Amino acid sequence: MSTSNNPTPIEEKRQENTGKRPTAKPLDVIKYALKTFLYVFFYVLLGSFALYTCKIAQSGVLPVNINTIPFTDVKNDYNFEPTEINFNVIKKYGYMGFGWLFGQKPSEEMSMKVNFDIKSVHNNMHKGLLGSLHKYKTDPEKANFFSLYTSEVLQNVFVTNNWITNYVFDFINAYFSESFILVLWPYVALFYYMGLLLLNWIVCVFYTIANIGDFFKQSEKQGNEMKWKKPDSYFKITRLLSLCCYGFFYLFVGNWLLPAFTTLYSVFSPLLINGKVKATNNSMSWSKMFFDIFKYKTALVMFIFTYMMISGSTEALGEIYTTAIVIATLIGLFSIHLFNQYIPVNNNDFTSGLASYDAFIPTSDNDTSTITGIELQNIAPPIDRSQSDHVHEDKASSFLDSLDNNTMTGIDMLDTLNPLHQELNLAKNMKNKIQSNIPPITPTIPSPPTIPSPPTIPSPTKNIDTIQGIKNETPTEDIVQQGGKKSRTKHVVTKRSSKY
Repeated sequence: MSTSNNPTPIEEKRQENTGKRPTAKPLDVIKYALKTFLYVFFYVLLGSFALYTCKIAQSGVLPVNINTIPFTDVKNDYNFEPTEINFNVIKKYGYMGFGWLFGQKPSEEMSMKVNFDIKSVHNNMHKGLLGSLHKYKTDPEKANFFSLYTSEVLQNVFVTNNWITNYVFDFINAYFSESFILVLWPYVALFYYMGLLLLNWIVCVFYTIANIGDFFKQSEKQGNEMKWKKPDSYFKITRLLSLCCYGFFYLFVGNWLLPAFTTLYSVFSPLLINGKVKATNNSMSWSKMFFDIFKYKTALVMFIFTYMMISGSTEALGEIYTTAIVIATLIGLFSIHLFNQYIPVNNNDFTSGLASYDAFIPTSDNDTSTITGIELQNIAPPIDRSQSDHVHEDKASSFLDSLDNNTMTGIDMLDTLNPLHQELNLAKNMKNKIQSNIPPITPTIPSPPTIPSPPTIPSPTKNIDTIQGIKNETPTEDIVQQGGKKSRTKHVVTKRSSKY
């Protein structure tokens, strides 16, 4: 055998066959522990991406309306109270925090309630990339046909990604707990990000082709803003050459670079949105939430760390150190209480109870099913209600002819439909106002009519035969013969009473 400390290939093969591994040194154990801790750190880091994005998706602050801020200068008229989002949810259980394993319900629930101001978030986005894209379409000093084309493509892709983010992560937030998201997401993150990249590639190709007409649009300066209209002719040598050059660049470079850029922006842009803790008005950001995980979810982090230490220790350190790690884990669990649940005390950021997990959909006074929060008066001109019906019929006829002939552009369609859309919106607002002003109808039951009391019958003072105004007073001769005067008088009184 070799006298060297390093085993020969024959010895290594013999150790593999016999199942024996070289004994690790104490320094190897320290290196293994540090390596595992770094792995856990990045594991939680990746999980925090999804957890914070879930909170943003529930708040509804990601812009999905391409016609308003931050994609344009048109301001939203949202009028609402920001919804409360649960952060750092803590549920107190018995049995050293393991009561949930036995089906126990939490004895106490608390969380940080965080608000996101949608107006402030959209204004900050307008100052960044999304607002810059709008300036490259409307600023006379920066705008040109190529910047118009690029901005239109990017804005549409960003809106699509925001819609996907809201849908996917709000679903996750509604059905899974914070701890489950932190543990599960690193295993599915690769599939989601690859799927998002593929979807961005498809969307980029679609909008790259759909907006080719921007290469030929003509600019017209109106005040301090650049307006665009369809060209008189699409046969322009310079524009055609520019389109061919860009097509060549996009085919070999942009076809992969553009989807990668939009995917990265959509993944990391929600992490830059900050909120405010409702109880103390302290700032809440992704970085703060990430470090709070190691503080308020210590038990979860320790479980992940212990699992990774034990699962790979046999291969890296050998059976002896694996046994030592298991024993140390049991001591930490029952003696030192390293796995106990952390319950904050005298922390004003936490309030008892949990807020709703329902997603918030912002609405406005001008809200409709297709345009949310747009000041329509800034988009469409006032409607001329003095026009007769045949004028509107002519406009409708020309609109349909343009659609049949395929000569109407998207801008022309928007200019034609916006007045009609405003008409419907005004009618909707009027209906809501009328309904809100109508007082509730309470049925009134009329009181029954008063029945007058019967008149008092005066007592007769003379012979009843002499009373006038009463018909059939005189009895028949048979009655007189049978009962005499006394019987006749009684018979007349009976008939008088029956009249009244």
